Amino acid sequence: GEGSWNVTKIEGGKVYTEKIPMLVRPGMRVVHDRYGGAPIMVKGEKWLMVKQSEVFGLFTDDWKIESVRMFAKRVLIEWELGQDQFAGTKIVRPDTQRERYYTGTILSAGELTVDITAGKRVFFDQFCRPHRIDDYETGKRYAIVIDDDIYCEIPPRGESLTEEVEAQP
Repeated sequence: GEGSWNVTKIEGGKVYTEKIPMLVRPGMRVVHDRYGGAPIMVKGEKWLMVKQSEVFGLFTDDWKIESVRMFAKRVLIEWELGQDQFAGTKIVRPDTQRERYYTGTILSAGELTVDITAGKRVFFDQFCRPHRIDDYETGKRYAIVIDDDIYCEIPPRGESLTEEVEAQP
């Protein structure tokens, strides 16, 4: 399609809109919401019709997860598998299931994210309902989240979370 329209305001009976350009084109290899879309059959072939808002990113090279470029406010994280204590931090995972949090390294961030950089290690909330991708060949796990679901940047593994601070008189 050619994109869609977003209503920005309604004032005095007049509707103001802005055009949302189409980011995806036919033939692009994309990452999409696994629960989104509508399966259809065209001439005996299965297809999935999805809204642009359900497309998280685009494969830029081959079918490797590391080559995915995220759109908008989406962030692709190489998820560190759960541990009782996260190395390099003082973060300890609580015993209760409802208070679990996770860390990982950012691989890609969309153009609308703020202060999120590939290569940084971050702390994010499991209950943001991340879209989980398991790579069974490498044993790695990935998460796609929205930038607001990232709490903070943390030091790389092996570095201390706290700094020595001189006492002020």
